[in-house]
Amino acid sequence: MTAMGVILGLVGGFAAVLLFKMIGLITHLTLLHDVGTDLPSLRGYHPGPLLLLVTIGGAVLVSLMAAWSPVIRGHGIPESLEAILTRDSRIRPRAAVAKPLSAAICIGTGGPFGAEGPIIVTGGSVGSLLGQALSVSPTERKILLATGAAAGMSATFNAPLAAIVLAIELLLFERSMRTIIPVATAAAVAAAIRVMLMGAVPLFAVQRHLSVSPLHLPLFIVVGALAGLLAVVMDKGLFAAEAGFRALPVRQFWWPIIGAAAYGIIGLFVPRTLSMGYSAITDTLNGHFAIGMLGTLFIAKLISWWFALGSQTSGGTLAPMFLVGATMGACVGMGLTAVFPSMHLVPAAFALVAMGAAFGAAAKAPFTAIIFCTEVTGEYSMIVPLIIGVVTAELVAGPFFEDRAMTEKLFHRGMRVDFDMWTGILHQRVVRQAMRPATCLDAHETVARAMQLMAAEGTPGVAVTEAAGKYLGVVFADDLARRASAQDSDRIPIGVMIDHGVRPLLPREFLDAAQLHLIEARATVLPVVKDGRVLGQLSRADIDSEHVKQRRLETIQPGALRLAGNRRRSRQVGAVATRVALDEPSPVGHRVTPSTMVAAVAHEPEPIVEKHRTATPPVALGRVDRLCERYADAAARLRGVSLTSRLTGAHAMAAVADDWLDLGDRGKSQECIDALCAYLRRQPGIDIDIDIDGGRAADTRVRETITRIITAHLQPTESPGWMGMDLDFTGARFTGTHTFDGAVFAGGRVSFEDTEFAAGEVSFVGMIITGGEVSFLGAEFSGCQVSFNFAEFAGGEVSFDGAGFTGSSVTFNFAEFSGGTVSFVGGARVAARELSFLSPTEFVDGEVSFEDAVFSGGEVCFDTAAFSGGQVSFQNAKFPGTGEVTFRSAAFDVAVSGPWPDTTPPWTWPPTSERVPSPEKR
Repeated sequence: MTAMGVILGLVGGFAAVLLFKMIGLITHLTLLHDVGTDLPSLRGYHPGPLLLLVTIGGAVLVSLMAAWSPVIRGHGIPESLEAILTRDSRIRPRAAVAKPLSAAICIGTGGPFGAEGPIIVTGGSVGSLLGQALSVSPTERKILLATGAAAGMSATFNAPLAAIVLAIELLLFERSMRTIIPVATAAAVAAAIRVMLMGAVPLFAVQRHLSVSPLHLPLFIVVGALAGLLAVVMDKGLFAAEAGFRALPVRQFWWPIIGAAAYGIIGLFVPRTLSMGYSAITDTLNGHFAIGMLGTLFIAKLISWWFALGSQTSGGTLAPMFLVGATMGACVGMGLTAVFPSMHLVPAAFALVAMGAAFGAAAKAPFTAIIFCTEVTGEYSMIVPLIIGVVTAELVAGPFFEDRAMTEKLFHRGMRVDFDMWTGILHQRVVRQAMRPATCLDAHETVARAMQLMAAEGTPGVAVTEAAGKYLGVVFADDLARRASAQDSDRIPIGVMIDHGVRPLLPREFLDAAQLHLIEARATVLPVVKDGRVLGQLSRADIDSEHVKQRRLETIQPGALRLAGNRRRSRQVGAVATRVALDEPSPVGHRVTPSTMVAAVAHEPEPIVEKHRTATPPVALGRVDRLCERYADAAARLRGVSLTSRLTGAHAMAAVADDWLDLGDRGKSQECIDALCAYLRRQPGIDIDIDIDGGRAADTRVRETITRIITAHLQPTESPGWMGMDLDFTGARFTGTHTFDGAVFAGGRVSFEDTEFAAGEVSFVGMIITGGEVSFLGAEFSGCQVSFNFAEFAGGEVSFDGAGFTGSSVTFNFAEFSGGTVSFVGGARVAARELSFLSPTEFVDGEVSFEDAVFSGGEVCFDTAAFSGGQVSFQNAKFPGTGEVTFRSAAFDVAVSGPWPDTTPPWTWPPTSERVPSPEKR
């Protein structure tokens, strides 16, 4: 990787120099009407009306290029982040050419941008392409992308240290030697190329050395606070501009042209707002502007930048942020000098601090801002004031932000990016801190006893010891069920069925290593052993619980930071998903047909705002408005034709649902959840056309993603969770792989009515129902494998009434019916390959009814099932076919009602009376 860093450093260095030359050439040709490749200062430049033709002409070219390569839109960092998060750091080759060329055209024709964003994309593209050519892993490709980006940044600003920190803060999400060494190598090589070709003078050279007295340091707290508020204004204004362009009744092609007309008009009156503005920053830091000019330049540059970047044209953001921050700081410095003339303040020092503080808070890159400002000016003596100003700005701006300039575009696409670097929690905790008491059995115990114990304890495995307590090995329930027949289970000792190939866990083993071992062993639980003695056991769920607990402890922050840092952080995207809500959310339980479904985007968010306006504090009010916008955006993405759009929409809608719950509005959260369910209810190819690129396979992937999202929110450790919310899958058709494993249905109504489980696999393993209503009324299990293994029916009402088990394999192995009502009545039809209640399923309490069920084919197994409480009814059940219904080794200590058919099916232990004792009592 170090050699790759050298190569990327060379490429990034030369690419940055070439980009500067291209911008200089185009600026000379279009604005100054001469020939040259240096970057003109635009001092004394007085444009005429022809300027509007130049800016609009450049925007037309950018729009044409964007039609060929859409990635050129924007300032570059979000695009690089999106490639890392969603595409395994893959960037198309055309981006390496289109981004710098479009940026050179836009900036050269007057666009108020810098070159840093485009060079980041260019260097990152080269790194990504190199990684793709060498067929390295996604992680290595991410490092190469960030390495190329850092090389471009280093050469652009002659700031290698800042480039390294920026790559770590904004792109890598990791700080280790494998990332720092190649990034640092590339940054150093690129900086050397820059010095060799363009000189070693700092980009923003300050003629007078800046020095600050320790007595002046408190004043930089004031400047930092103002810079923090300015960062909020900059970002919020940018978001408003982007929203305004999205609301225009014109195609996106015209947005850059409208934006160019706006900043062109501003440039007619304030020419120093045009182009990169590097010379304007230098003049501000050297005190060449009067306060009136500073104020004018501050307002004009801010507005022109809003229009330019909001129109989704091509260019970087660092230079505009620097100029806006510097002009504001210079104004403050001059004002303080007038108020305190005897203190001999230096306005340029305040300009420099405000420049870094505004950028650091707006981009959420404080370390980058501190180092950057010292490197680009060469004023290393200003490091302490910069630290004070940047930290203060972050404290002030943090509570106002949900997303920032570098991530706002990703936020609209459903990705919430967290730049906070958390230590490896699982690498700081050891097994003994998370383990729980072990379930152990003597080696002479029988298989039947082991299976009963595992079912009672709810664990899929137990440790096996000898009489003296020495650890021998572990046995797993699925192995026992597979290797021992029901007849042999009462006499085979578990000692002969020990799995010796699985290593136990050690008490001082780190949890991340234990987690990896559990995955590699394909085990959900393993014993913890020291010196041949069993100390406890640890499951994957135990590790997850410990991780959640420690993460919550780590995210607790004191004081003002609590407002910014303790907000709910969404699950990462490590991969981006899209959710398309084509259907109006409908009340759960109502039958929904395609003709009654309306696009969810038609939902008007304004009433939501009015509802909250009287009771919601100002900061939350902005969040409500934002949620309304995000809901509409997510719904629109769910209607998109690309797989990426729909996957992004799915995750975005889930994030909106979570945030409504954070605000305490379950109704609006329910609408978002209904939108996800509505997508699953659609019938592509039946009710509507398959309207997604990639056809049925892509649509299936979206559906699988939505079920994973829903399941993740139904886990007991999830906060905020969707337990108790309504889920309406009425009439859905499940194909592919869908999992509801571990979901907890604790209230509300969940409808799988008239749902068809047609192909693939649907898993409800470990599902827990403790309340509410779950209905499979009229569901058709016709072609896929459905598993309710280890499910717990502990409360509420579960209905399989009228369901058809006609071709699938449906298993309830290890399930426990311990409360509530479970019914298979109303003509439930059983002709499946397999309907299984094995190993052993426990009917402990409550009511289970198979009244009027028709067992007409296939195999229905109640072998080893334990009927020990409540009531089980087979009233009017029919067995007209040739299928086999078996109760081998089943235990009946329960009220079982018939009557049984005259033609006795070939079961081994048929119930023949109203109450039949268990085999042990016979």
